[in-house]
Amino acid sequence: MKVDMTQEREQIFEEAWQALNDNFYDPDFHGKDWSALKTKYKPWAMSASTTQDFRYIFNLMLGQINASHMGIYDSD
Repeated sequence: MKVDMTQEREQIFEEAWQALNDNFYDPDFHGKDWSALKTKYKPWAMSASTTQDFRYIFNLMLGQINASHMGIYDSD
């Protein structure tokens, strides 16, 4: 099976971002502009050279809304 890593990362980013957009317990995202964070971090995440770096950058974005125990975690 061939996997387009760029397309897969795009889907992961969009689905994870949307899940939080629809379900985060604080509709004000702790005073952060969630859409602006997506605009800022998505290009960096999409240009990551490894899956680990992609997750790291996504998790940096999550850290901006200051909610503990959140993140994308997986083994390589």
